[in-house]
Amino acid sequence: MCEEFRALLSKANTQKNNENWVTVNKKPAININEKDLQLLKKSTDFYYFEASGKKVFVKTDNKYWTETFDDKTNSILYYKWLSANRFELEFIESNNVNRKSFSKKGEKYLYEVLSKENNYYWIMFEIPGQNRLVKFKLFAE
Repeated sequence: MCEEFRALLSKANTQKNNENWVTVNKKPAININEKDLQLLKKSTDFYYFEASGKKVFVKTDNKYWTETFDDKTNSILYYKWLSANRFELEFIESNNVNRKSFSKKGEKYLYEVLSKENNYYWIMFEIPGQNRLVKFKLFAE
């Protein structure tokens, strides 16, 4: 993982009053039922807020996870479910200035669905080989 991305994660950790991103020391308990997991898997339109507060739109299908940023740039990643509540994103490309410097083609990131609350899911983000765990809110549209 490049240093810029590590710095971004640190910024997310130190951002005050950021209810959308939380650094955790250990894996939280999984508290999601099969019905809510199936709703997530069938949904194709999501959004999340970056640590800066900017909204990022996500469009999924059976193969791709496409992020659209506020400047109308995009990141494209392969999207694959690994188990009932775990999925992997593999970076393909981005025309977003920040994202294309954070990731290299082929880098993989692991995600685990923790719970569903109201109109969002708590998702844990894990970088293979790193000890850093961050959970964030993924909102379903």
